[in-house]
Amino acid sequence: MGWDFTHATHYKTNGTVDRKAELDERFTWGDHKVVKSSMKGTVYYGAIDFGNGKVVAVIALTAGAARNNPYFNFGAKVMDETMHPLYYDCPKGILDLLTETDNQNANEWRNKCRQKQMAGKWLSKLNIGDKIIWREEKILVKHAPGYQFKTWFWYNETDGGYIPKTHVTEMNSRPYKEV
Repeated sequence: MGWDFTHATHYKTNGTVDRKAELDERFTWGDHKVVKSSMKGTVYYGAIDFGNGKVVAVIALTAGAARNNPYFNFGAKVMDETMHPLYYDCPKGILDLLTETDNQNANEWRNKCRQKQMAGKWLSKLNIGDKIIWREEKILVKHAPGYQFKTWFWYNETDGGYIPKTHVTEMNSRPYKEV
């Protein structure tokens, strides 16, 4: 599937396109209705009731206008969960609304979303001074706010220096255990 660009009809007070409202309207017609939807960055996640008792997840990538045609100022690439899109930030509230399915791709996608939600928990629960192993070799320490940092940050105990929070994920780190 490709991208579909249209002229937006919903705008925020600052003049930008209200991407969530645009897609909520797109998925509300006839018996179809949006049960719940959310934006994570520029990715739309929605629980859509198709009127037949089934509620499925719809995922849409969104984009702004192409520079050469400002009239078509809103673009979306729409997928459903059976396509197993590689976007796993679907909120728990939306996942909980989905009806059961036999589709293997949809079930795998739902499981990956839930795994990502659970994986994100342990790093945020660490206390200041706790250590982790990052990228199999570096020891990082959760450091209290200080210097130029207004919130906590990761200090690289192995080599010195600071590691941005965005570089440390549950996928590339593990708990530190003293030997």
